[in-house]
Amino acid sequence: LEVNQHAFAGLQQLHQAKYLHRDIKPSNILVLRNSERRVTGAKLIDAGLGSIARDGEHTAVLYQSPEQLAGAQTSAASDVFALGVVAYELLTRTHPFALASSRVDAEAVAHNIATVTPVTLSELNRYIPENLAIIIHKTLSSDPVDRPSAEEVVRLLDSASAYTKQWLAISPEVAKAVELYEGGKLEEAATLLTALERKGWAF
Repeated sequence: LEVNQHAFAGLQQLHQAKYLHRDIKPSNILVLRNSERRVTGAKLIDAGLGSIARDGEHTAVLYQSPEQLAGAQTSAASDVFALGVVAYELLTRTHPFALASSRVDAEAVAHNIATVTPVTLSELNRYIPENLAIIIHKTLSSDPVDRPSAEEVVRLLDSASAYTKQWLAISPEVAKAVELYEGGKLEEAATLLTALERKGWAF
């Protein structure tokens, strides 16, 4: 979550300065960590330098927006789409447009980007809060007009952050309750969920 927040904040600053990145992908995001290896920030690098020639066309295709793949003019919304793909991967370890196969095939992904609506994050990982899933899903809209700006994403991520961190903190307890329920230990599962509900959580 922190990497996504810092990356979108960096993109917001880039767009406010009237620049486009045009080549957002994991290798162009520098994650900063402190001495304890905790994430302290993330920076976008190689802005506008067109590193496709260096990294290979197929790598870049995986993060291009539908309009880029169609040869149309890029915009700030194209950058938001690309960073949305990276954010989706960070949260699910799965490319949003390569769900049908464990192997990421650039040609198939390019086709899916132009034609397929990706599965929401919460469908892949039930412990990702719905509000966070909705934000990232909006960045992957096929129509650039339907995508939020980087500034809007930052604002939405900031507002979702406190709730998301609390939710992720209790996720192990929720997972335990699910495990108990699926194992037939209904009373134990109910007891655990009731304890969480007393803390203000609704299920």
